[in-house]
Amino acid sequence: MRKVFVVLVILALLSLATYGVVFAQTLPYGAVTTTTLSVSSTTVAPGQTITCSASGFSPNSKYSILWDGVVMADPFTDASGVATFSFTIPSNASPGLHTLSAVGPKAGGGTLIASSTIRVPAIAPPPMKAAVLPFTGGTPLWILLIVGLVSVVGGFGLKIKARG
Repeated sequence: MRKVFVVLVILALLSLATYGVVFAQTLPYGAVTTTTLSVSSTTVAPGQTITCSASGFSPNSKYSILWDGVVMADPFTDASGVATFSFTIPSNASPGLHTLSAVGPKAGGGTLIASSTIRVPAIAPPPMKAAVLPFTGGTPLWILLIVGLVSVVGGFGLKIKARG
């Protein structure tokens, strides 16, 4: 029974250790060449669309668009080997730096990776309006002090009247 428990614990730890691991896509091309992906804007908000282009790909060939290593689409280059596409930044993109890439067969053989670093800024909260806050407390302290003072003076007045 103890051995079964140990095996289950080891399996649980292994599954936790590999949680979130994404295996890279293996591309069927040869040598890799990198270049810059031209983008209309390098600072973008989630949901914003940018236009991108890169040249040097094989004409009329399928290439992949990757956002942080995840394939988002598989379009085709034009007859000149130019990859031109519009890309909408994922609405759940976290603030920080991200990589947008176009990966496909290079003209003349091998693989071409055209990449650009995209920055998604932290969204600042809207500015607060200067407003009068509503009164949410109990009875104001000055009213309690007046009531207390009247009670004390009234009490002394009754005590003096009772003696006299």
